[in-house]
Amino acid sequence: MTNVTMLRSLRWQWFVVAMVVTGVTIAMLAKWLQYEFHDHLEEQQVAELTFQLDAVTANLPELAKSAPLDLPERVAERLADPRWRRPYSGWYWQVERLDRTDAVWSSRSLWDFRLAFPERADWGKGSPVLLRDLAGPDGQKLLALVRVVRWEEEAGQLWRVTVARDQAQLQAIDEEFRQELWTILAGVVVVLLAGGLVQWGLGVRPLRRLERALTAVERGEAHFVAGSYPTELASVVATFNALLRTLREQSETGRRQTGQLAHALKTPLAAILQIARQEAKQPWADEIVAQAELAHAHVRHYLALARAEASRGALGKRCDLAEVLERIVAAMTTIFAEKALQWSCDWPAHCQVVGDARDVTELLGNLLENAARHARARVGVRVVPEVVQGHSGWRIEIEDDGPGFEGAHESSGSMGACASVEAANASDASLLPQAGLGLHVAQTIVRALGGSIAWLGSERYGGARVSLFLPSRFVAESH
Repeated sequence: MTNVTMLRSLRWQWFVVAMVVTGVTIAMLAKWLQYEFHDHLEEQQVAELTFQLDAVTANLPELAKSAPLDLPERVAERLADPRWRRPYSGWYWQVERLDRTDAVWSSRSLWDFRLAFPERADWGKGSPVLLRDLAGPDGQKLLALVRVVRWEEEAGQLWRVTVARDQAQLQAIDEEFRQELWTILAGVVVVLLAGGLVQWGLGVRPLRRLERALTAVERGEAHFVAGSYPTELASVVATFNALLRTLREQSETGRRQTGQLAHALKTPLAAILQIARQEAKQPWADEIVAQAELAHAHVRHYLALARAEASRGALGKRCDLAEVLERIVAAMTTIFAEKALQWSCDWPAHCQVVGDARDVTELLGNLLENAARHARARVGVRVVPEVVQGHSGWRIEIEDDGPGFEGAHESSGSMGACASVEAANASDASLLPQAGLGLHVAQTIVRALGGSIAWLGSERYGGARVSLFLPSRFVAESH
């Protein structure tokens, strides 16, 4: 599948959109959950540190007055957790007088390390201050809660009370949550995409049924799009069926009217010919016969054109070239039996083309009759598959060893624009036998079927060669 085809594919567009939307949604959800979890975890730790800070602060006035040197032991009695006493355990407290640099007391877990604080203007406002990434012992980064206490009895005496814990434990919990979160979200993505694929399959199933129904119409296996479809497609199918019905009715009306016209003109022309032949001795008899025969040829020509135009654009009509050619060659062999022509026929057992069998028979009948009439001894018919401008079909070559055409011309319908043979033949009737009426009919039928035709010379037989291309699938006429 090329890049352009992939971009135009609904499946590929849906997949890209689903991946982008799902990816963005999952990424935003993951970031939000991580932030909420980290914030909630930090709030829990701050709440716990606040409890510990209150415990240390509550004993500070009495202990500071009676025996400051015993403060670590007294506080340790109130804080029974052994982590306060184990060196570098990650849980620490420190009490210091801000007016004396030597008055510092701390938990045994700090050992000989002293916490250093940044300069802040809000130390003495009373509310605890939260510090992140405070430098701790052994390279630890601490989450610390600091409170400055003022002694009312002794003016100017400030105490700074600090409790802290190692953030590595919090980070480990945060990282574990992040890994579990992404594992869960990856599973959610798989489930969403799987569900989306199932939904896509259910959604495009009617489109696939519609595609098969349209293909059946195009191949002539069905006259209309059959089956029930969802509401979104039902109106489209109904409109398309109405269009098919209208086209079919117009085609049949055209055929019926051409048939009626043929019958209407057949009797008067036959009567004129009969009268002229009865009066053969009259000087005007030969002229009347010639004009009546020419009128009959013109009627046949334009009736064929009208019938071909009536079938233009009609869907659902296909025929097998092999069957048509077999019947025509058999008929031509019988008609031109006195010439004892050698027929060289080469075509596949089955070669389907777009068009009504009657139109294709009219087309190939005119071409093969022209070849057989002018051939001296040999006529060749060959059918090979070919692709023209992206449309697959069949190339039909009809050759003979007759005098050939005086010029090479090509006429085409939707397969491309070429010089029309009609004007050339009209100006020089010697190019085509019988004023070119049979080949004019062939040209118009080819145009109606969406193919192309060329009048060439035969290198193999030395006479005329007619090369035409008929598509195997319907080709919409471009304007």
